[in-house]
Amino acid sequence: MSKSIENELGTYNGHSYFLCGKADPGFNDPSYFAAIIYFRDSSATENVEIARIDNAHGRAHLHKLYRSTEEQEYKDVDLWDAMKFLEDNWRTYAEMYQKAHGRP
Repeated sequence: MSKSIENELGTYNGHSYFLCGKADPGFNDPSYFAAIIYFRDSSATENVEIARIDNAHGRAHLHKLYRSTEEQEYKDVDLWDAMKFLEDNWRTYAEMYQKAHGRP
């Protein structure tokens, strides 16, 4: 059974940002995990993911979802390291997303 956790990171330029961790089958020894930074876009009524580290395709890697061409940056991390990395760097990714999408 898949497990997930969510923490509010803070506000940047009018948007509240969140960090979500997902693990399948669970947190102790997941075969799949993802750590995701997102904000809730009230105009789109959905969450907008801006960065994600997951281990899909067998190796942990960072997705910078604000870029039009995505290059995977491989990371030697587990779920908890991935969440810490994104928590430490969320403002940078929020700023890059807003610049890439023409938002002040």
